[in-house]
Amino acid sequence: MQANKFPPNIAFLLYNICLIPFIYSFSTQVNSILNRLTKIRLWNWIFSSYKRYCYSIFLYHPLSFLSMAMILKVLGGNDYIHAHEWFGFGVYLAYTWTASAVLGRLFGRLERVDISSLAKLDI
Repeated sequence: MQANKFPPNIAFLLYNICLIPFIYSFSTQVNSILNRLTKIRLWNWIFSSYKRYCYSIFLYHPLSFLSMAMILKVLGGNDYIHAHEWFGFGVYLAYTWTASAVLGRLFGRLERVDISSLAKLDI
């Protein structure tokens, strides 16, 4: 682990040098997809949730992922999801993004509580 920190080993360096032009070559397609997604209201709501509550929303991803696994277990969909991996990936991705955005909206207000103002209260 320590050998890979800095300077990077040659495999990591070559990977990054090759990956950046590859990503750049598809940037127009990615922008086109993102422009289409902005026309969907649910996508805008999820994206605004991620922008507003970004400090802690990543903490809800494991909880969302586990809740999806429990829902599939109760509904009996585990076998189908594991047999069709790409479909399962899409289902988990969509649910995790949406559930994390909902949890971020529900509990994100706690991020903005000013503790110093609560300390002034005599409780």
